[in-house]
Amino acid sequence: MKNEELIRKLQKERNEYGVKINRIDHYIYSKEANQEDGYYLGLLQEQRSYLNHLAVIIDLRIRYLNGEE
Repeated sequence: MKNEELIRKLQKERNEYGVKINRIDHYIYSKEANQEDGYYLGLLQEQRSYLNHLAVIIDLRIRYLNGEE
């Protein structure tokens, strides 16, 4: 697989993580979330953090493939 094709796939995956992170953020700060159990909101925040870390790892991989340091 060529670097350009791999970079496009990684960028698409990173963007999907960004969409999921935004959905979680939107829900956490919504009125409905105020009615949820704190444990559930903690799990959502943990999932958001996990997705954010994956997005950072993908960014680093893209930079490496582009020859950046």
